[in-house]
Amino acid sequence: MIRSDDYYPMPSIKSRFHKETDMKMTDLKRRLRKDRPKTVVSLKLPDDVIADLQRIAPLLGFSNYQALIRAYIGQGLRADLERESSHAVMAHFKMATRKRRRPLL
Repeated sequence: MIRSDDYYPMPSIKSRFHKETDMKMTDLKRRLRKDRPKTVVSLKLPDDVIADLQRIAPLLGFSNYQALIRAYIGQGLRADLERESSHAVMAHFKMATRKRRRPLL
């Protein structure tokens, strides 16, 4: 009889998934705090980009263009972190299946 455990290293992936989910929730709660420390950063952007940001910011519900820039940076960063996380999980899965010499599917 073939069991799913024979093909999928579920316990390690499940435990890793729950750890990552817990860490994501903890990280998200920390990131949503208003009193997080901030650092001043200076960027040189073309004048036309600043003008576009100033024009678009109120249309998107932002109080100023700096808040829009922060939102853009946050979106890109979250997407990259998610991509990095999913690559790490897949790499772990592939490594576990290689060690057991079992097919991925």
